[in-house]
Amino acid sequence: MNNQIRHFLFLVIFITGFILAPVNAATFTVNSTADTVDSDLLDNLCIDAAGNCTLRAAIQQSNALAGADIVILPAGTFNLAIPGIDESAAKGDLDINGSLTITGAGAKLSFIDGQGLYRVFDIGPITAGITVSFTNMVIRNGVATGSNGGLIRNVATLSLTEVSLENGQADFGGGLYTAGDLTVNRSLFTGNNASTDGGGFFQGGGITSITNSTISGNTAAVNGGGLYLSAGATTTLDFATIAFNTAVALGGGGLYVAGSLTLNSSIVSNNTSENCAVVGAPIATDGSSLDSGTSCGLDIVDTPFLGTLQDNGGETATHGLAAGSPAIDAANVTCPGVDQRNVVRPVDGDNSATAECDIGAYEWTPAIDLQVSNNHDKDCVKRGRNVTYYIGVSNIGTGDASSVVLTDTLPVNTTFISATGGCTFLAGVVTCNIGPLAAGVSQNFTIVVNAPVVDYLQNTVTVTAAEQDNNQGNNSAVESTRINCSACFIATAAYGSAWTKEVMSLRLFRDQFLMKNETGRKLVLFYYRVSPALADKIRYSEPYRLLTRISLAPIIAISKLLTDDQ
Repeated sequence: MNNQIRHFLFLVIFITGFILAPVNAATFTVNSTADTVDSDLLDNLCIDAAGNCTLRAAIQQSNALAGADIVILPAGTFNLAIPGIDESAAKGDLDINGSLTITGAGAKLSFIDGQGLYRVFDIGPITAGITVSFTNMVIRNGVATGSNGGLIRNVATLSLTEVSLENGQADFGGGLYTAGDLTVNRSLFTGNNASTDGGGFFQGGGITSITNSTISGNTAAVNGGGLYLSAGATTTLDFATIAFNTAVALGGGGLYVAGSLTLNSSIVSNNTSENCAVVGAPIATDGSSLDSGTSCGLDIVDTPFLGTLQDNGGETATHGLAAGSPAIDAANVTCPGVDQRNVVRPVDGDNSATAECDIGAYEWTPAIDLQVSNNHDKDCVKRGRNVTYYIGVSNIGTGDASSVVLTDTLPVNTTFISATGGCTFLAGVVTCNIGPLAAGVSQNFTIVVNAPVVDYLQNTVTVTAAEQDNNQGNNSAVESTRINCSACFIATAAYGSAWTKEVMSLRLFRDQFLMKNETGRKLVLFYYRVSPALADKIRYSEPYRLLTRISLAPIIAISKLLTDDQ
């Protein structure tokens, strides 16, 4: 093979490899809640005119880049505020035209708000063959007047995990309109309204899979208060709860079914005017789906005794099951390992000695009651010395708790030294991921910090679980530690000892009165700063000692009145 041929083959291989080389995904971390555009779409950087990375700017950059990108969304409320229509996300709603994952800080922390001005997301208006994923956020208050999908319009492949879609309005699909494929897990549709069909969402095509999710409190002016399933579309609902939705004019308060629908261990209950309007093929089931009426043709006709939609633990609100509900331990198939709240499934809810899955998105569990204690090793320490906190977490309820987490917010300016039990320290907070904690079980932790040059430390510990703990009064504990408080310097110098009755009275006044309020603590801190130098002068001068005792006499008298020193 001559050199020219070799060079030609090398060039072909090089060019082919360059063209086929994988495109690296970009990750953009949002650091501003402002709604501003990216300053330069060609620099591959998420930066607005003020030098910040906003949600809109991150999506614009993702649209301009090839590959599947990632947007990290912190806690906060991200309001859409730029008027107009532009399919590149520069104006109005947020148009996504490339594969993208947006991960929030949690559905109780990250809120994307259309403010009633626009739809929030339009997925695939230009490039339909993309994959988009939303996780851990609330998408709310979007409006698509004269159009589809008040919060989200999707013609691509979309997945939602621990997402709450709230208060969207549109002609079709108040919360969501999808003509592409859709996967929903541990999520909520609530408060959405369609002026025509599909209050919660409208499935105009594609394949939809919904698991461990709730569709509740949505309204359609015509059909399908919760879900409108068009002819030719396919939907499967596994362990879902469809309840308290309304179709005003015609049918299917919960479900309007013209396409292919399968319900597996799901609840359809308390919808108006009827749970289901089935105009296509009958609903297919696994033999253990529950209908509070007869319009769905399901396997179990009974009242599930649902609680109100509320925070029962987890990221999104759920309808709890009352004790004795026919949905408890009634599923015929294997359920996912957790329910909508991320609570472990299955649980033995009927005392049969066998853990079986509940029907619907919520797994009933006996009540948990987490209790945390917080004690220190010393009431008073010298500056620069260590303080040890002994922390105990107990489940004194009748049910097992899951995903238990202990957090210790350390006193400001202390130095973290150590923690037992596999706990981690970051940004002033010690986090101990305990995991499951059975009823009657306790775990203990020891956390050590170094005491700074301050007068007063306040250490707060809190414990949480995936399940709702109805007794929140014992989920936090605060321990206070004093620094350099062994004696009152000036009084000790004046009276000659730290243990005279006068000095002891002043110490009680400090501990029982001054240290109980912010002003008093600041006064004590000021005293600790200036008193040692004054005490040295008083200690060696009898006239100064006498004058100080005379000056302190009325303060001592007042302290006796305000404290237990009688």
